[in-house]
Amino acid sequence: MSLSAAGESLSLDPAPPRVWALTWLTPLVCRVLFVVLVLFGVLSRLHYLHSPDAIGLAPDEAQYWLWSKQLDWSYYSKPGMVAWIIAGSTAIFGDTMPAVRYPALLIGVLTTVLTYLLTAKLFNSEKLALGAVGLCHVVPMFIAGSMLMTIDPPFVLFWALATCLFVVAVVDNKKWAWPLAGLAIGLSFLSKYAALLWLVGVLVALLADRNLRRHLWTPWPWVMTAVAAVCTLPVVLWNAGHGWVSAQHVRADTTSGFKLLEPLSFLGGTIAAVNPLLFILIVAASVYAFRVARRSDGGVGGGGGVVGVLSHPARARLLVLTVLPYAALVTASTFFTNAQINWSAPVWFAFLIVTAWFMGTRMQSLAKWKPWRGLLWGTILTALIVAPVAHNTRSLYPMFAYIQTNWLGNKTVSVRKWDPTARMQGWAGFAADLDAARLAHLSPDAFILANDRTDASALAFYLPGQPKTYVMGPYIEDPERRGRTSQFDLWPDRSLDVNSTQLLGRDAIYFGTKWPVLAKAFESVTELDPIEVNAIVGGKSFNLTTRRVYALRNFKGFNKPVDGKVDF
Repeated sequence: MSLSAAGESLSLDPAPPRVWALTWLTPLVCRVLFVVLVLFGVLSRLHYLHSPDAIGLAPDEAQYWLWSKQLDWSYYSKPGMVAWIIAGSTAIFGDTMPAVRYPALLIGVLTTVLTYLLTAKLFNSEKLALGAVGLCHVVPMFIAGSMLMTIDPPFVLFWALATCLFVVAVVDNKKWAWPLAGLAIGLSFLSKYAALLWLVGVLVALLADRNLRRHLWTPWPWVMTAVAAVCTLPVVLWNAGHGWVSAQHVRADTTSGFKLLEPLSFLGGTIAAVNPLLFILIVAASVYAFRVARRSDGGVGGGGGVVGVLSHPARARLLVLTVLPYAALVTASTFFTNAQINWSAPVWFAFLIVTAWFMGTRMQSLAKWKPWRGLLWGTILTALIVAPVAHNTRSLYPMFAYIQTNWLGNKTVSVRKWDPTARMQGWAGFAADLDAARLAHLSPDAFILANDRTDASALAFYLPGQPKTYVMGPYIEDPERRGRTSQFDLWPDRSLDVNSTQLLGRDAIYFGTKWPVLAKAFESVTELDPIEVNAIVGGKSFNLTTRRVYALRNFKGFNKPVDGKVDF
C-alpha cells in the first residue's frame, strides 16, 4: 500500500474538534489544568479525611490494617500487597484512620497520571487526555477508590501500569516494556488474584490484530508471562504452607450454586455505580472503535493497513480488547457467586479512555455532536449532583431528618436502609461504650469477643489501646448459620479452641447473637444493657443500630463443631 493510501486510512482518526475549536487548550495549558485538577482532588480529600464528617474505616479496611500488624507473604483471602502498603503508611503516620487511607490518595493520583499519559500517547492529544481524566473524576466508583484503602486501588494502579507498558511494547516496539509489563501485572496479582485475567485480554488483543500477531512468534509476550508467574510465588508458597486456604476460599466463593438473576443484579449495580448515561457512551464508544477499526483495515485484523501502523480506531479497539475478556469472565462468574460491584473496577480505566476518544470524534462536526451532547451534558450534570454526596453521604442526613419528621410521621426508617456507608460509622463511639461496659462488669483482663472477622477487626482498630480481638463464628453449632473461617483462625494467638487457646479462665465481653454454644464455652452468660450506635451530624444524633451486649465469665474454650464442616 502506498503512503498516500496509508494516509487515507489514518484519516479516520479524530480530526481537531470543529464544534469547539478549543485552540486555547495547548499542551502546556492542558498540563497546567491537569496539575490543578489533581491538586484540588488531593487537597479536598485530605481536608475531608481530617474533618469531623469523615466516615470511619470500612470493615475490610480495618481487616487489612489488622493484617498489617502481622506482616506475611499472603493472607487467608487476599494477597499481601494491601497489608504491606498500609504497614508502610501507618509506620510513618501512626495507626489512625487518615494514615490507613493516605495510600489510596497517592494511588489515585498515580492512576490519574497513567490515564493522562496513556491517552495522550494513544491518540496524540493532550486535550483528549484531559477529557479522559475528567471522565474518571465523575465516576462514583473512582471517587470511592481514591478514598478507601482496599485491595482495589493497588489492583487497578498496577493493572493500568501494565496496560501502559503493553501499549509501549506493541505501538513503539520497545522490547524492554514486555518484562516490565509482566512485573506490573504480577504486582497487580499481589493485590488481587483476578489480575491474571489481564493476560487473557492481552492474548485476545494480539490475536485480533494481524499486525500484532507477529509478537506472539517472538519470546517477549512469553517473557512477560514468565515474569508475572514469578510474582505469584509469594502467594503460592504461603498457601502451600497453610493448606491452600486461599484456593479453598475462592472455590467456596465461586461454587455457591447457580444464580440465574445474579448477573442482572451485578450489571444493574455496576451501571448505577458508573453512571447510566456514561455507560451508554462507553458502550457506543466501544462499538464505534470496533466498527471503524474494521473499516480502516479492510474488514480483517490489522491497524490501519500498513504493517506496524495502528490507526487511532485500532488503538481504541486494542484497549477495549485488553479488558473485554475480564469483563465477560467476571460477569459470567456471577451465575455462581454473589457479585460485588467493585469487581468491575479495572475495566473502566480502558473504557473511559476510549470514551474520551469517541467524544473527540463526535466533536468533528455539529451533525456528529448533536446525537451525543445530551448524554455528555447529562453525565456531567449528574456528576455535579452525585459527586459531593458520594464524597460525604452524611450531608444528606439533615434532609433525611426533615423527611422523617414531616413526611413519614410515626414510621421510622433506619439510616442503614439507604446509606451504604452506615456500617462504617459509629464504631469509635460504640467501641468506647463497649470498653466501658467491659471495665464496669468484668475483670480488667477480660477479652473482646465478636461474631465475625469484620466486627472483630473494626473493634481492634477503634478500642482504646487497640487490643487483640477474637472471633467465635466458626464455632457455631448450626452449620447453616456458622461463620466463615478467616485469618483469625490462622493466627495461633487468636485461637479459641479448647486444646490450644491461651485464654482459659478469663472473662469476655461479647456483642451479637446469643448463640447456644456460648453457654457451653463460658461458665455464665449475662445480658447487659444494649448499646446504641449513633452518627452525630450537625449536632444531631442519628441512630444507626442497637447492639445487644453480653458479659461472659470464666472461658472454658470452644470445641470444634462435631459435624466437622468448615465454611471457607
